Amino acid sequence: MGRAALGNRAVGDFLCVHAVAAESASRAAAMRWLLWALLFKLMFLSGITKIVSQDKTWADWTALLHHYETQPIPTWTSWFAHHLPEWFHKSSIVGMYFIELVVPFLIFVPSRIRVVRWVACGFLVLLQLLIAATGNYGFFNWLTIVLCVLLLDDALWQRVWAKRMVGRLRRLGRPSLRASCQASAGSG
Repeated sequence: MGRAALGNRAVGDFLCVHAVAAESASRAAAMRWLLWALLFKLMFLSGITKIVSQDKTWADWTALLHHYETQPIPTWTSWFAHHLPEWFHKSSIVGMYFIELVVPFLIFVPSRIRVVRWVACGFLVLLQLLIAATGNYGFFNWLTIVLCVLLLDDALWQRVWAKRMVGRLRRLGRPSLRASCQASAGSG
C-alpha cells in the first residue's frame, strides 16, 4: 500500500473511530476539516508533483501538446482538444497550475468570508469537469467533485433551495413556504 493510500486510510480510520466518541457538532466539524484536508492534499499534490517531477514538458508548459493523444483511453473530445493552438495549451497549463497550487489554500479561509470558499469550489469543479470532458479517468473526477461540494456550506444550500421552492410554489399557485408555516403554526 502506497504512502498516499495509507494517508487516506488514516483519515478514514480517524473518522470512524472518533465519530462514535465525539459530540455531534464537534464531530461534524472534525470530519469536515479532515475531508477539506483530503481535498487540499489531492489538489495541491497534483500540482506540486508536476513541478518536482522535473519533467521538461511540464517545466516548459508544453505537456498538453501531446497529453490528449497519449493519455489512456482518450475521449472523442480529446482529438479536438489536441488540435487547439499552442497558446491555448500553454495558457491551460497556467490555469491548471493556478487551480492546483493556489486555489487549494482558499479551502481553509474563515467562515466569515465563505464566498471565497465557494469561488474555490467553482474553480476546482471546473478543472475536474474539463479533465473529465477531455480524458477518461473513470470515477476519479466525480469523486473529487463530491469532495469539492463539501466546500459549500448550509447557508448557500438554504439560499439556493429556498429560492427554488418559492418559485415552484408560486408556479403551482400555492402560498409561500413562510405563509404555509405561519398558517400551520397559527392553527395549532
